[in-house]
Amino acid sequence: MARLSCSFAGRHLDEHVFAFDQARVRVRGVLLPAAGAVPLNVAVRTTTGRTEIICTEPVAYYEQQLRRVVDLLDGRAGHWGAQSAAARPRIATMERIHQTAWREVAPVSSDKEPT
Repeated sequence: MARLSCSFAGRHLDEHVFAFDQARVRVRGVLLPAAGAVPLNVAVRTTTGRTEIICTEPVAYYEQQLRRVVDLLDGRAGHWGAQSAAARPRIATMERIHQTAWREVAPVSSDKEPT
């Protein structure tokens, strides 16, 4: 079972809970907006009621995410990278179309009455 609950109110907290036959695993702070390396604490609660906290090595999530995007676009990420690299010419074409549209479309003033 998967459940997603989102809100723009209250504390900035993300929590992922994975339920297995013999344990429940909770991870918080995966989406934490933090610069630099941050560890994750993973709480594993077994059916016996015992909870173990596993702390991961600190990781710079944003840097890794950016590196992953670069690897995808450069075709260095296996199958998905090859697909992303193939999309590069289409992205460049769309960018040129967008830039041309911005240059050639006359700005419309919002303070004039339509005629």
